[in-house]
Amino acid sequence: MTTNIESTENFLLKQFAEFVKAKRQALGKTQAELALEVFGNTEARKYISGIETGGKKGLTIATMEKILKVLKSEINFTEK
Repeated sequence: MTTNIESTENFLLKQFAEFVKAKRQALGKTQAELALEVFGNTEARKYISGIETGGKKGLTIATMEKILKVLKSEINFTEK
């Protein structure tokens, strides 16, 4: 049984996944190039792939922020 929190988390991960893939492609970067810039190695390409398919549970806000910085994008996670 899926809770409202799990449902919301899945929705947000899917939205983030679609955004990362579209933005990465718009910048002409491969998953390996993004992984190198975010994590310092191309082996993390599988991690980027997992994020882009929405299957990467446990993705932290800190990691999301690193990815967004490389993609020259921003999401504000703080309350105003």
